[in-house]
Amino acid sequence: MPESAQPNNPLAPNEPVIHVIPAEFYGLATRANIQAPRPVAAPAVVPAPGVTPNVKKEGGGKAWILIPVIALLVLVGLGYYVWQFVLKNPVKPAPSVPKTAVTLTPAETPPEVTSPVVTPPVESATTTEAATSTPPVEATVPEAATSTESVASPTSDQTTAPDADGDGLTNVEEALYGTNPNNVDSDGDGFSDSVEVINLYNPAGYTPNKLIEAGLVTAYVSTEGRYQIYYPTSWTATDKGNGDVVFDNPQNQPIAVSVADNAADRSVLDWYLDANPGAKPSQVQQFFTKSGLEGVRGPDGRTAYISADKHVYIISYAPGLQTETYFRSTFQMMINSFEFKP
Repeated sequence: MPESAQPNNPLAPNEPVIHVIPAEFYGLATRANIQAPRPVAAPAVVPAPGVTPNVKKEGGGKAWILIPVIALLVLVGLGYYVWQFVLKNPVKPAPSVPKTAVTLTPAETPPEVTSPVVTPPVESATTTEAATSTPPVEATVPEAATSTESVASPTSDQTTAPDADGDGLTNVEEALYGTNPNNVDSDGDGFSDSVEVINLYNPAGYTPNKLIEAGLVTAYVSTEGRYQIYYPTSWTATDKGNGDVVFDNPQNQPIAVSVADNAADRSVLDWYLDANPGAKPSQVQQFFTKSGLEGVRGPDGRTAYISADKHVYIISYAPGLQTETYFRSTFQMMINSFEFKP
């Protein structure tokens, strides 16, 4: 059939008419091994000259509507925040407390505070130069301070020789050790003269710092009694045998050492109480020597008992004599220096 123009299509008067094969003929074409024609896409419609096509734009036409919507949401959120956190919970100013006058009753009136009177410290001793010509060195703290306290002084019923400065050394002892009788601390090392003598230190100078090194005392060694004891160098020692010895001095106040048996090896306190049935433990004073030996002193303070190697060594001050005590600190020094020699 010849192609003819469609009279009713004003937009395309010269377009050819395409005829499509009816559906019932597709089966015949298949059986005849004839491929059915593929549908042809309709050509784009070309507008006639002078005619503006009505083309619809997809999307983008209504985007301006979202701007006022977003602004409105922002304003609503801001208004809610102001209402919730500012208007709803305003900051309340702290209430002012009215000032009232407070009147104290007499019972409530605070007591008057007075500053304590401060008394300036008084130096216990005047510092003087060392008695020796040796340059001063650092003082050594006396050892075994407990021995000083444990060795008792003579009892009150005894008369002690004069002590001008009250340092514990009598005037006679001050001359014996070369110290100043008017100065509590002759060498200015911070220790009184008597404390240094009792603890075997030189009270007259820093160096030599020991009595034995300064030559102020001599060590007596008993071969029979197997012990050693210090005594002032200016004194004399007389060996009586069996370990007994007497130390004499110009003031006729000898100090004697004797040895007694302690075969049962009892403590020195038990030995003393057995040897003196009338004595009570509270009446004696216990002590230790510089070498660590245990001892006791009797009630009169003039006799000391030291135990070692199943023996008791008895140190007596002027036995049998009741005189002024010229050598109180020297007696304690000799007790402290006692040492057993096995």
